Amino acid sequence: MKTFGDTRIDLQLDEQRRRETIIHNEKVNKNRDILKRLIHCVIFLGKQELPFRGHDESRESANRGNYLELLTFIAEYDPDLHYHLSTSKVFIGTSSQIQNDLISAVAEVMGETIKEEISKAPFVALMLDETTDVSNAAQLSFVLRFVTDSGVKERFVKCEDVTGKKRAEDVAAMALGFLEEHGCMGKLVAQCYDGAAVMASGLNGVQAKVKEKIPQALFIHCYAHALNLVLSQGVVKIKECRIFFSHLSGVAAFFSRSPKRTQLLDEICQKRLPRVAPTRWNFASRLVCTVFEKKDALKDLFDYIVEHHEEFDDAAILSADGYLSNLGNFEFGFFLSTFNEIFAHADVLFDILQNKSFDMQFCLTRVEEFCICIEGQRDRFDQIYDETVQDTGLPTGRRAHGDSRSHYKKLHNSILENILNQVQNQFKDHEKLSFLSLLDPQQFTSFNSNFPETAFASLTESYGPHFDLSRLKTELSVMYAADWQTEVMFAEGLKVRMGEENNVGVAGPAQSEQTQGGRARRETMKGSM
Repeated sequence: MKTFGDTRIDLQLDEQRRRETIIHNEKVNKNRDILKRLIHCVIFLGKQELPFRGHDESRESANRGNYLELLTFIAEYDPDLHYHLSTSKVFIGTSSQIQNDLISAVAEVMGETIKEEISKAPFVALMLDETTDVSNAAQLSFVLRFVTDSGVKERFVKCEDVTGKKRAEDVAAMALGFLEEHGCMGKLVAQCYDGAAVMASGLNGVQAKVKEKIPQALFIHCYAHALNLVLSQGVVKIKECRIFFSHLSGVAAFFSRSPKRTQLLDEICQKRLPRVAPTRWNFASRLVCTVFEKKDALKDLFDYIVEHHEEFDDAAILSADGYLSNLGNFEFGFFLSTFNEIFAHADVLFDILQNKSFDMQFCLTRVEEFCICIEGQRDRFDQIYDETVQDTGLPTGRRAHGDSRSHYKKLHNSILENILNQVQNQFKDHEKLSFLSLLDPQQFTSFNSNFPETAFASLTESYGPHFDLSRLKTELSVMYAADWQTEVMFAEGLKVRMGEENNVGVAGPAQSEQTQGGRARRETMKGSM
């Protein structure tokens, strides 16, 4: 694959060798062009998340797999590739080993490119998400978000099997090792987790252990994570809640497995239940709300399946009888009412956190109001308990012995305390982000007359060592005093705010690095929220 190099006297004297060199170099260039096509096919399939191999890759097969079929399709319009696939005897590029080698080569180049991008970024944020793959193994994904001159970048780097590593110590060790490998130990400014099973086993421990090594790595709620998912994964530490959510997800799965059951659901309930995705990204609130709203209709549906048993298979009858029993069970009804009220408030908060137009202080105020609202749910216990008794009757079984009201009151309080702890831990570091208001153009006029010392102190406390604070304060004062009614100045101000322009009035060239650092930090932190 290597071309021959500089002009040599002996080659000029030997015409035959010169021609051989030309032919060799032409062949090398053609081979490189063919290899480019193979690599582009690998990149295309990877980008589209399509499998490479086929069940039957023989020439007689109608479908030889995406990789071979894609090459064949391209070859119909590419004479060079068609000639190569038809005549090559040494390297065709279609074997499974070659496919794996090309995938590994592309992955290696991408990894090195990402590392190079990260090495140039002044600040990064780490996101860890856990999900279950098709082989039922727990996979932890590592994502880095950072800022370059071209804008905000978010790179998925790798997945790692954590099936046997579910302790907080294990996850924290993997996170720190990953950061050290990519040279991010001194650059990390934010960390966020999804709250799923692996992370929930020691979420506070994970972020705390990372903070022990990197104190400036604030624990931030990621806007991509549904708040109700985080809360529901937290309360499943309570045994009774875990059982409740298991039954609830089973109800949704029951209908997703059969078109006949789904049709019956449409006819009787006139509303479908949200699907429970295997990755657990979408769960909790919509399902709780739908089951609560359609509880009586679901009872009629399951009763219909049991009564018309001749129309359904044994598995459907067995499941329907169990779910019918659950819907008439006091404990299930009690939890359904409890979480329906909690998640209704959490949905409102989640929508606010998803809206990028709200400033940090507004969001923190809404979080405080949510906590107050959850505290107020303690006074709702008697009403929830009495309404559930009217609907299902008193608790039966072991709960019927002793004071069942006291037992469920303790359980109700435990749920509320767990929710409060989850929210407080999730947002405790957000108070340190009040400095983001320094770059809110809607407040520039008021900041001009009264400099935001509190917000500036927040920046100093959280990330002071990364800034030339006296120079930054001067720049902010100049920006606040600018004539924002002038269109040109307004445009320049926006450029400064977005980090596209690093020269603000009195600032000299030496100030550009600090300003760029402020842009990078702000963009990284915004992306992590």
